[in-house]
Amino acid sequence: GLLYTVAADAGNLVHGYRGLLSLAQLGFWGTGAYGAALNVIRFGGDFWAGLALAGLVPAALAAVIGLPTLRTRRHAFVIVTLTFALLADLVARNWVGLTRGALGIPGLPAPVFFGFSLHTPARFYYIAYAYALLALGFLHLLGTSRIGQVLKAIKQNEPLTQSQGISPLPYKLAAFVIGAAITGVAGGIFVFYLKIVDPTILDFYYMQTFLIIVIIGGAGSFWGVVAAGLVMVALPEALRFSDDL
Repeated sequence: GLLYTVAADAGNLVHGYRGLLSLAQLGFWGTGAYGAALNVIRFGGDFWAGLALAGLVPAALAAVIGLPTLRTRRHAFVIVTLTFALLADLVARNWVGLTRGALGIPGLPAPVFFGFSLHTPARFYYIAYAYALLALGFLHLLGTSRIGQVLKAIKQNEPLTQSQGISPLPYKLAAFVIGAAITGVAGGIFVFYLKIVDPTILDFYYMQTFLIIVIIGGAGSFWGVVAAGLVMVALPEALRFSDDL
């Protein structure tokens, strides 16, 4: 739940502060997950280096995608970001030599922190909790900084912002890349909690969850999204007694 909230707030950086609905968050979540897992299983790295890769790969993809995409209008932007999420799913399912396709990559080892194995859910919680504090703290500072204020100004009136000598594209691209990196690391942590990564990590259930949290919390509202994330974690658990609910 903490990781869902982080991913939702990272998406809020683009949707809430810039006014663009990005469905690429799902692709960044998935590529970060695969990047972290492959670093450990295929390339012999450790969990912590895998998290670095989980942030770098989505950030690089966001930079490549964002340069042309952020110049489009809102509807085109949604379609292009949706296409990226669908392509990420196709790659995960069909590049069998790398991802093992539908079989996935099981047996992800428990992280080790200064010789202390974090192999139980209770211990793993502290990784998610620490990352959530760091990521949400950074997003809060960014939102209240000059960059965040400029993004809000661009959302409200882009021509007026340009008339003040501000070029919108670098700010929009920075928000897109930062959101991608934060979401990717969250995805990387999540699959090590599951101990397996497969194409279901790119299921639209996750994208729906991120969007619902942002919509309930209020696009552009940092604390609203955080509160909505906590509610959307607790509510399904409270209603678990009923399949219908």
